[in-house]
Order: sequence, then C-alpha cells, then structure tokens
Amino acid sequence: MSRFYTRFDKDSIEQLNLANQEMLDKIHCFRQSKELFIDLDSTHSDTYGDQESSSYNTHYGTMGFHPLVAFDGATGDFLKAQLRPGNVYTSNGVVEFIRPLIKHYNEMFPETTLFLRGDSGFAVPGLYDLCEEESVLYIIRLKSNSQLQSLAKEYHPSSAPLDVSKTEFSQSEFPVLNQLDTYHVAQAIIRTFGGGKSEIKEQIRKAIRTHDLDQFTLYLDTHESTLTDKKALKKIKEFRSYILKNWDRIFDWRDRVKNVPEGARGLGAMESNQRHISFRMKKRGMHWSELGAEAMVKIKQGILNGTLREAYLKHRSRSERKQRNLKQSIRMSQLLKQPVRPSVGVKHGSVALHSSSSSAMGHLSKILELSF
Repeated sequence: MSRFYTRFDKDSIEQLNLANQEMLDKIHCFRQSKELFIDLDSTHSDTYGDQESSSYNTHYGTMGFHPLVAFDGATGDFLKAQLRPGNVYTSNGVVEFIRPLIKHYNEMFPETTLFLRGDSGFAVPGLYDLCEEESVLYIIRLKSNSQLQSLAKEYHPSSAPLDVSKTEFSQSEFPVLNQLDTYHVAQAIIRTFGGGKSEIKEQIRKAIRTHDLDQFTLYLDTHESTLTDKKALKKIKEFRSYILKNWDRIFDWRDRVKNVPEGARGLGAMESNQRHISFRMKKRGMHWSELGAEAMVKIKQGILNGTLREAYLKHRSRSERKQRNLKQSIRMSQLLKQPVRPSVGVKHGSVALHSSSSSAMGHLSKILELSF
C-alpha cells in the first residue's frame, strides 16, 4: 500500500476523474436523460494529527479539509470533487472547479438541458457569468438583506392568486386547496367538551359541518354562559379561537372540485402520500410561507408527472447550446456505439480494464499493475 501511495500523483488523480467521467457518460447514455441537475455543495472532513493542508474551519469549529463536491440532483450520482484546505471560503475556486464539467456535458450531450443549483455560499458573479455563457439554467440562493428585499418588492405579489389553477406554472387543471383535516377538528372538540356524547357536541359538529358560522357562535355562546370553572372557560376560548382562525379551511375538498372521481376518499386518505411532496415539519422548527409552499408543491408535482421541463421552458427561447448540433452530434454518435452494460450492483459488478492504453481506464490500469 505504501508503494501504491508514493506513485499516486496529480496525474493519477486526473486519470481517476476521467475514468469516473467515462462511466458517468455511459450511464447518461443508457438513461437517455433530458436534464442534468448539478448540485454544488461544500462539506467538511475532520482530520487528526498534522495532516497536510488541514486547517481550522470557524464554521464547523474543527480542524480538517473543506472540499467542493458536485452531484446529480436527480439521481444522486457523484459527478466531481476537489480537496481544499479547511480554512477557505465556500465559493473559493468554484468557477475553475465546475467549468470543465459544464463544458464536457455541453460538448458531449448538447441535447441535455443543464440546471445548476447552489446555496448562498456560491452567490458570486463569476459563477453567474459562466452559467450565462454556457446557457446553463441556474438557481443560487441569495442571503437576504434590506437592498435585496427592496428590489424584490415589485416582483412579489401582495397576495396569493385567488385561482391558483390559472397560474402559469400550475401544470394542472385542478386548484390547490388548503383544507384542515377533520381529524384535527374532532380532536379539538374532544379536548374542549370531553369524550362522551352530549347535545352541545352534536350541535357544534353540525354547525361546523354545514359551515354555519351564526349557529356555531350561538351554540358556543350559550354553552359558555353556563360555565363557571376557569379551566373550562379557557378551553372554550381556545377552541373558539382555533375554529375561527381556520374557518375558511374547514371544508370537504370533494365539495370544491368539479367531476370528483367515483369513490374519492376524504383528506385522511392523503396523509400517507404526503411524502411525495415533503417530509412533515412538525416540531422541527421549520416552516413554509404560503407562496413558497405552493411553489414547492408545483415543482414536486412537475417531477412526478413529468411536466416540469415543459412548464419551466415554456417561454424560454432556444439556447445557443441547442444550436451546436453538427460537431457535437458526431461525437455523441461515436460515444453511443460503445457497448453499455447495466450495473448489477456493487457486490457482483465489475469494471472492465481491457481499455486502450491511452484512455483514462487504461492509465488507471497501468498504475495499478505497476504498484502491485
């Protein structure tokens, strides 16, 4: 192992990167992917002892390295990584890191639409310019500040559209409905009036079910006037506040949608499917704004239904990269002629080393043979 390590230099690392890229290209051809989501990120690797280039990172509060990484956001495939000292900033060297990867996919797969995503640490003009130059769609978060908020005001609607089914990005004829589950209403009634049967509970349930606010107020006021216990009065007050706050959300979605499918079930049937959209955020200190939640639902909906690409690119003109057809198509056809074998898993899979000596895999094979 020590002999192998001493023979491993920068050229060897580059051959490993090329070998990884060759395999990624074969997989990309096999999948016939129309999009590639390049997720940029940085991570931290703790070190112990006197490691070369190991430095203290104030954000993580420990010694280590701060490498750059890139993954395919749709498949999780590892695209590229670069080791860096632990004390460099997130965006340090990101343009030089990602440029070769973008150029490679632009040349080898001109029909593939590239998306680049990154957090606020990568919000640097050089990366924006690169994406614009190479016709890459990009989404990079910006840290909020007063000037940015002021500039964004004119693009931010004062309220959500009344009929979200008619928004440009809806991708669906069905509206987005914000409904309070009947389970939560039932639990609120039990907490307030107890678990047994009573006339007041039935009256309250009927008023809520028929959405009769006047009757609901009348029954609740009448019941409240008979109470003297402070705890019971407090429960009534909290119950009233809860129901009135959510009054517009208390309905059955089947009453709001035309042409309801036969046998359609209530909202409770959807609980098990909520992970198609997002993990639950209960007790996690997280939340969505109303507009942000709608946008996330629409993006997830587009991915699941296969309509995201069409909706997103509906009004975009054809990029310059799409017009580079002749030379790139020739290179693409040559690559497609190479045999492709589907992966059978890590335990039983194999990587062929009988490539030409000038290829990346061939260089790697020579290194391994000389080292052992």
